[in-house]
Amino acid sequence: MWYLVWILGVCVACSFGIINAIRLAHKEQSWLDTNE
Repeated sequence: MWYLVWILGVCVACSFGIINAIRLAHKEQSWLDTNE
């Protein structure tokens, strides 16, 4: 049963990583736009 919790934790960590990457990409893009 513990492996289900581990898999769930990995899924949550991956989703958080993807969200952070998307937010960082948007921040960098807006920074590039304002830099022009």
